[in-house]
Amino acid sequence: MAHTRRPSARHGLPLLTLILIGVGPLISVAQNPSDAPAETEAAPIVIDMAAPLEPERAPPPPTEPSALGVYRNYIESMEESAGAFAPGLTEQLLGLGLNLQALDRHAEAAKVLKRGVHVSRVQSGLYAADQIPLLRAEIRSLIALGRFDEVDEHQRYLARVESEALTGTPASIAALIDQGEWAEQAWDLRLGDQEAHPEHLARSWEYYRLAYNQSTQLYGDRSLELLKPLEGMLRLQYRFADLQRENASNSPFDGTSYRQTSALGGAYRRGEAVLSTIFGLKLVNGSSAGEQARDLTRLGDWARWMGRRSDSRSYYDKAWRRITPPPVVPEAPEAAAAADAGAEASATTEVAMNEAGSDNASPDAGAVEAPADAVVVAE
Repeated sequence: MAHTRRPSARHGLPLLTLILIGVGPLISVAQNPSDAPAETEAAPIVIDMAAPLEPERAPPPPTEPSALGVYRNYIESMEESAGAFAPGLTEQLLGLGLNLQALDRHAEAAKVLKRGVHVSRVQSGLYAADQIPLLRAEIRSLIALGRFDEVDEHQRYLARVESEALTGTPASIAALIDQGEWAEQAWDLRLGDQEAHPEHLARSWEYYRLAYNQSTQLYGDRSLELLKPLEGMLRLQYRFADLQRENASNSPFDGTSYRQTSALGGAYRRGEAVLSTIFGLKLVNGSSAGEQARDLTRLGDWARWMGRRSDSRSYYDKAWRRITPPPVVPEAPEAAAAADAGAEASATTEVAMNEAGSDNASPDAGAVEAPADAVVVAE
């Protein structure tokens, strides 16, 4: 058994001192953590550059509606079985194009619809009617894409197709009015060369004139259906007159001034004829006094806008008389008694006239008639 010796006080004191010296810093750090070295506040981040980082995943592409897939698969099967010009292919291309339009994918829709027009021409001829819905749909996509020069070209071709395929039908009249409205928009957009801009107005007038003539043949010369093309023709006269006045203001006083003044006079007469025709057409269809006054006021506004002050006052006076009852003149007692006696005597005659079919029109129903040159709109 080994003999152990207990350390003496002389040996134990240095050992205790060493222990206290080692523990002291630990105690001070524990009591005041803010005094710890800076490197102990945040451990360094070590990145292993050898290990590849996980790449960001791209969002999945949006799922395409099933209807588009159905159309594409059906078109592909038709082409495989019957070729690029398979019967019935135009209907499927139209359906695919319309579905693409509904998704605002107009560039794709225009391409599909253009192919449909080409297939229709090959199958049915240059002016086949089944091109019309394809062309109209393609034009809508071209408008959405802002390709207005192409829109104008397509509208001109569409007008030729419609004139061949729809003549003499209500659809033809509606198509002509649409073409007239587009030509007005082409004027507003100033499409094409500057020298050709007035041609848009002339083309629009021609479409409205044809629509008026076809409406007369289809519905009769007293039908209110004539109002649609007439309103378009009236807008054109405002545009024509504005253009003539602009040209007159930009030209020096020379030999052309007389021609420009004559052109303004012709524009005034045509506009007056159109407005008078509108007034007369509503009148024979039983327009109210208020409506007659509005139509006469439009005539006055046109005359005033064109600088015809005397004519404008005349039309405004007529409009005022339509809605203002005439003053009542007091009668003498003898005259009133004679009038009562005459009324009893004529009662039988009045009943007979009514039974014979006379129309009880107001005395001034024909006080304002369309001028003789109103037929200009139909020539």
